[in-house]
Amino acid sequence: DSTYQSSILSPWTIGYAMLSSMVWISLSYTGFNAAIYIAGESRDADRSVPTAMLWGTGIVFLIYMLLNAIFLYAAPPK
Repeated sequence: DSTYQSSILSPWTIGYAMLSSMVWISLSYTGFNAAIYIAGESRDADRSVPTAMLWGTGIVFLIYMLLNAIFLYAAPPK
């Protein structure tokens, strides 16, 4: 059956999906690595770095949720 054949993922497709997901892992690592360098230069790193990371995470979360709400309500209902 041709429908069944087309639903099987090839090894290349799985490999591409795994490699493309590594981009986000790399970006996450880079962000936390940069936070460590900034903490080394900060005078009060014990207080300022966690606060900055929480604020940054919260702001990115809010932007992400607002953008998704805009996408959701901008699409015409079917």
